[in-house]
Amino acid sequence: VNNYNEIAVKKLGNGVEQVTMQAAVADESSASFTDLFTTMRNLQKTLSDFIQDFGAITKDSALIQERTMDFAAIVEQSTAAVEELNATLTELTDEQQQIAAYINETHEEAVRIRS
Repeated sequence: VNNYNEIAVKKLGNGVEQVTMQAAVADESSASFTDLFTTMRNLQKTLSDFIQDFGAITKDSALIQERTMDFAAIVEQSTAAVEELNATLTELTDEQQQIAAYINETHEEAVRIRS
């Protein structure tokens, strides 16, 4: 009976060692999964922040494009106004030259009549 008891105690000791090892492996696995879960949660938050930032950049880009188009339209209108002003000034210069020529002719005629 003693022999059987020793064998049983030995087997129980081996069983305790195996259970202890399995518990350690289970604890390590649990810790690894906890770390993995935390890393995945952080990655999810980072990705969510990135998507949010990308959305803001896209919105800002659209606004910049809209404002650029508005500015281009203003430049186009300003260019047309400057061209119109230039045409008006050219017309006025031509009229002024005609008036100057007429005054000059009138002056010459007056001088000729006086002589």
